[in-house]
Amino acid sequence: MEQQENTTLVKKVCEIYEKLSKFETLKHCNEIDDLYNELVDTCLPHSSINIAALPENIQEIRSKLIRLCGEVETQLEFHFSMILGSLKNPLHHLNIFPNHSNHLKLIKAYIWL
Repeated sequence: MEQQENTTLVKKVCEIYEKLSKFETLKHCNEIDDLYNELVDTCLPHSSINIAALPENIQEIRSKLIRLCGEVETQLEFHFSMILGSLKNPLHHLNIFPNHSNHLKLIKAYIWL
């Protein structure tokens, strides 16, 4: 059962990569934000996948996806930092940042590594 779950997880991550990689630009938009949130939600639960044992083509997709995610994060943070920076009390408005809860989840995950 675990092997089937891992295969499903890898397939879903690859599907998200294919969708993200088709965008000309990764500037913030709802579709990119939705895909990125789906990726985070997919990857956050613990998995027993041995990354080193994945086939080379999946390793390559993983590497490309990591770079894409970095660009998505950069664009998202730029977009919302401009909005938050224009407000009188930016810290009072962090809730407008759509991935704020994902950032909190990621921080918690990093703490427990």
